[in-house]
Amino acid sequence: MRSFQAFILLGLLGALTLAAPAQVYRYFGPHITAVEPWVNWIEIYNITYSEDGFYLVVWDAAGRPFLYLWATVPPCDSMTLVLPADPAYVPGPEEVALPAVEGTFALYTASAQLRPKLSYRYGDTPSLSEFFLQDSLSTQYLVPNTVQAHFDWTGLTLMNPGNETLNVSIYAFKDGEMAGWTTQNVPPHTKFVRLSEFIWTGVGYADFDLVTFQSLDAAFPPPLAITGNTEQDRHVFFNGPPTQLYEPATPGMDFIYAPIVGPLHYAPPGVFTQGSPDAEPCREAAERSFTHVLVRDLAVMRTEVTRQMWADLRAVQPDLPADPSSHTGSASLPVQGVSWQQALLFANLLSVQSGLAPCYYVDGWLTQPLDATNYTDGAYFCDFFAGGYRLPTEGEWEYFCRAGSVHPFGVKDSSYSAANCFTCTPSGLADMMAAVVFCANSGGQPAVVGSKNPNFWGLYDVHGNVAEWCWDLLDDMDPAYPTGQVFDHWGAMTGNFRVARGGSFRDNAAACRSAFRQSFQDHKAYDDLGFRLVRTVR
Repeated sequence: MRSFQAFILLGLLGALTLAAPAQVYRYFGPHITAVEPWVNWIEIYNITYSEDGFYLVVWDAAGRPFLYLWATVPPCDSMTLVLPADPAYVPGPEEVALPAVEGTFALYTASAQLRPKLSYRYGDTPSLSEFFLQDSLSTQYLVPNTVQAHFDWTGLTLMNPGNETLNVSIYAFKDGEMAGWTTQNVPPHTKFVRLSEFIWTGVGYADFDLVTFQSLDAAFPPPLAITGNTEQDRHVFFNGPPTQLYEPATPGMDFIYAPIVGPLHYAPPGVFTQGSPDAEPCREAAERSFTHVLVRDLAVMRTEVTRQMWADLRAVQPDLPADPSSHTGSASLPVQGVSWQQALLFANLLSVQSGLAPCYYVDGWLTQPLDATNYTDGAYFCDFFAGGYRLPTEGEWEYFCRAGSVHPFGVKDSSYSAANCFTCTPSGLADMMAAVVFCANSGGQPAVVGSKNPNFWGLYDVHGNVAEWCWDLLDDMDPAYPTGQVFDHWGAMTGNFRVARGGSFRDNAAACRSAFRQSFQDHKAYDDLGFRLVRTVR
């Protein structure tokens, strides 16, 4: 049975075995249209003998999230999504109708055997154009121009799936000679789409036979060529092949150096088992595991937010409250005593200061950013695909904390067992003493960030020192995780508590495990609770 959920928004390595992140396949749709009477189809084919799932995100022309859809496709079958801009179009009984929008989309899946096809038709004309989307990113593509007697125009479109403006050079050639050149700046999650005569001055439909796209900024998905005639009864659509090899970043590498908060490390999309196995010493029932598919590229702060970072941001953004820390021995201590609400305010103010799109809003239309005047009002919404700073989701946090480890910790932990998991003495916990600030070595105080060994992706203090706020609500009546395979789980839909992870300088070893969960009310603050921020980069 087909099933789906849709939401529309308008408006130092130890001797451990590490698992490389399982691949997430990403297919970007550079063009869907709300221009009448076009009809857009996205068909998803599953050639496996089991049900498989995908996650669809649609952005509008302004780059705002418009629709999220989670769905499963039956074995050896397909699912058809239709976005009709033709008022006369009647969806078929097997089609899932979605609202037409001028924009772009991305489809994510953990299965190489799930493949999407994009199709277009103009009204009731017999011309149907369709092609499979490619799971590829590159910095250079070619697109030939389909010059035929029955065509008289060509359009080109490309999508920017990233969170910073994409600068792309577009070259037109005719018989080996350059016929035109232009550079276009494409804002995040939007598309560039033009007829050829509006791309290069004086270059008409038959004046070029080849186009190349190139960016020195970042890799982008295949561009799309659209060729047709004035009568709009003949069309051909196809995507361009990459002509330059793209090498993705390595997990854990230094990825961004940011003013105020310093280095951020790369965490790729991936599939992992969130939670703990039944045999893990001193686990809790709410850690029942599930398969979590994370679809976004992340940049993760190397350390927890420090008191110095708080002071530096407040110096340029005076709306930030005074440092709430009660442990003040060093400016390099993690900031403590921060409520979840204050962490969101810090993130949005840092985004503003950095010239990035904020992630947090107080309305579901994502039009009113969270700021110093409304951050305690109680309504919170997050644009997880925005380029600004934000708290990680609980799943993202556990993913980068584990850094490929399937053991209780994302650091060497060979001495951890049921015999010592609840103790606060260093005996038998030599590995943890070197990597974790916890009750056995803290003296009841937080430590300067980075004073212990990092995890396998170079992130410090993911275990211990101060616990770290996450975005997710925890349903206090039913704290269990979902079951099966889940895409980008954001936490419970209802609840009174927000999740914190990693344990603190007051906690025992069990409470510092990768899978350990705790939660607090969003307005509460404690002297062993702080935070670390991430950015979505694609």
